[in-house]
Amino acid sequence: MIQFTDKLKKDILKANFIILGETHGIKENLDVVKYFINFFTDQKIPVIFAIEWPHNLNSEINEYIRKDKNAIDWKSWIFSKSPDGRISKEHLKFLEWLKKKQIQIRCFDNSGKNWNDRDKKMAMDIVDLFKKNKDHKVLAFMGSLHAKKHPFEFNDRKCKPLTSYLPKDKTVSFKISYSSGSYFNMSFKKIEPTNKIKSLSKKSEIIKSKDKDCDYDYEIILNKATPITILDKKNMIRIDK
Repeated sequence: MIQFTDKLKKDILKANFIILGETHGIKENLDVVKYFINFFTDQKIPVIFAIEWPHNLNSEINEYIRKDKNAIDWKSWIFSKSPDGRISKEHLKFLEWLKKKQIQIRCFDNSGKNWNDRDKKMAMDIVDLFKKNKDHKVLAFMGSLHAKKHPFEFNDRKCKPLTSYLPKDKTVSFKISYSSGSYFNMSFKKIEPTNKIKSLSKKSEIIKSKDKDCDYDYEIILNKATPITILDKKNMIRIDK
């Protein structure tokens, strides 16, 4: 598993917002989240976990985390049928883990008239969360495009991602990458690592970005990715061999 260097620990401890950008549909992403949360709890630093889930789930999930409810009725969620890899059997187990750790959760996915409008709304949700909990770190978990620090072009459109709205001197961003394996996002797909990742050792590691204009401050490279277990198998579109 990954390990924090002393320099990385300092960067994390001085930040208010710690951003984790994932490829949806990979089990190991949740292990990374657990590592970060355990780091904060070991340091006795209060942390709120923010996730790219629909905003309307906040009340029910936090009642469950606080033990005001014995269970969550996830089968009633429209979101539970999503095939995009953001929710799975592993995620439900992760909620049980958060409950044991008593970690507050924030679901920050807001609808918008377009991609940019949605990202701005999600960013403001995270900023508002911190303003109301200034003694906490905000650990935010989202798709890697939202975690980028700078605007970018996609399909001939200029996109302004969530992280670009956050204060630069109080934010540290990570991209989770993978050297092998597969994932489930609408269908089973194989990881195609970049040449840079292919040249690295086979162990999981964290690489600091040397270019100040890079889209992420650090890259977490995991040795192998394995697909999540989707909740509603009827929504599997196809199986890619």
